[in-house]
Amino acid sequence: MDHDGNPGNLREVEGRLFNTMSERYMLPADAPEHKRLDFQHQAVITMLGGLFPRNAGVEDILAPRSNGSRPRVLDIGTGTGAWAVDVAIQYPYAEVVGLDLAPVKLGSTPPANCTFIQGDANAGMRSYGQFDVVHARAVLQGVKDYAAFFKDISEVLNAGGVFLTLEVEIGMYNESKVPFGIQQEDDPVLPLSSPRIPLYSLY
Repeated sequence: MDHDGNPGNLREVEGRLFNTMSERYMLPADAPEHKRLDFQHQAVITMLGGLFPRNAGVEDILAPRSNGSRPRVLDIGTGTGAWAVDVAIQYPYAEVVGLDLAPVKLGSTPPANCTFIQGDANAGMRSYGQFDVVHARAVLQGVKDYAAFFKDISEVLNAGGVFLTLEVEIGMYNESKVPFGIQQEDDPVLPLSSPRIPLYSLY
């Protein structure tokens, strides 16, 4: 802890805490952000009807094995660790690893089959071993090289494994849910009710 009571591996900017491993990922790593991430997690699993799409084949991959080996799951950009913990609880015979730029702060002790590592997926993932399921949700803004990122995932994913990813499409819409177009530099400034407005007028 530093003299202000903040974890030493986080940096403070304008009263918010951020990871110290990567400036590319620009969202905070503090209590308000954790609250948002937990809400996002609940929204996503409600939308999916579970921790992953029903037809993804994950249940079969994570089923108990007759040879006694344990299926392994990697959660890239685990955030609050909510998804990793939920998977570990639902599949107690699987080994779940959560990876994030910032330390994970749980309100309680995680299940014995769930561990968390602070690290940068951009630096490679092979040192964490091989996995049967790799999960990455809303992480692409922090990825330096998309081709290298997906290649690394393919190298740590066992044959027959599943890669689960979900990214949001960020857009701006008017009150009629019509998307705003892109404002060009020499275009006149249009009112908010127009189907095309300058982005800066929204802030």
